[in-house]
Formats: sequence, C-alpha cells, structure tokens
Amino acid sequence: MFNVKEILKNAKTDPTLISNIDIDELLASIENTKNEHLDGKVLMDISEEIMEEIKELSWIHSKKTPEENVADLFHKLTDYRLISEIYQIHKGKHVRWIRRTNPNNTLVNGGIVMDVKFLDSGTIVVVKTTSPKIPIIQFKYDECITFQKMSQEELLILILGSQI
Repeated sequence: MFNVKEILKNAKTDPTLISNIDIDELLASIENTKNEHLDGKVLMDISEEIMEEIKELSWIHSKKTPEENVADLFHKLTDYRLISEIYQIHKGKHVRWIRRTNPNNTLVNGGIVMDVKFLDSGTIVVVKTTSPKIPIIQFKYDECITFQKMSQEELLILILGSQI
C-alpha cells in the first residue's frame, strides 16, 4: 500500500511537478465539479468505508483466507469510493461492483457509467465496457455493492483535506 504523506511530501519537493501544475485551472475545475459527496471526508474515511463493506462479505467459497481476500479486494479498489446512495453515481466515470448474490464475491471489472434507469423492477446502471463481445452491460444497483473510481480532483480534495 502507498503512503499518502510520503507521496505528498515528494510532490511538494519535485520542481518538475510544480512547473506543470496550473493552480488556478485546477481550483476552477474543482469548484465547477460537484463534490458534495466528499464534504468533511478525508482519504482515510473513504478507505474505511470500503474496508467495512468488504469485511462484511462471506468468504465461504474462497480458497484464500478471509484476511487475504479482504486485502486483495481492498488493493483492487485503490482510488475508488463506495457508492452508498444511487445519486452518488456520476455518469462518465468508471465503476466496479460485487453482486451480493454471488457466493464468490467476485469484483466485476466494470466500465464507464452511461445511464441510470429507474424501473418498476429496480434501479439499473448501464455501463460501457471495454469488451468487444459485451460492449454494454447493465446491473441492478440494489443487488450489488458499487464502487466508483475517483477523479484526480476528488483525490486531491481528499488528500488536502487530510492535511488541514
């Protein structure tokens, strides 16, 4: 796992990074993006939410120990956030999910969110995948644990929030 404080320290002392970052553009981008789902949170909060969720999964059919499974899954979800409410899903961003009905607790590779449909049968998330065989896939939000990849701006907000 990576050390956020060390990465931030290295970034502060790297002159090549400083010369390439347009602070005004970055701040304008952050202000124009909806980030209320991050209000009052730091990177550790996001990590703890994910950890709590994956610890609750049943690992009965796995060849690994529960601790190995949690660590493996947690590593795969670096830079993701847990979607606890449907309104937190952002179109155009990558999602991954675990079907609650799958006894193996397999993390689906996922894809880019194209649409969210509210039907009589439940809420459906429409995703564009990279697979040529199945370019579009849908999953029932209520039957899955959903994670969405955070943008660089979201990660920066969380990192800076932990420095305050």
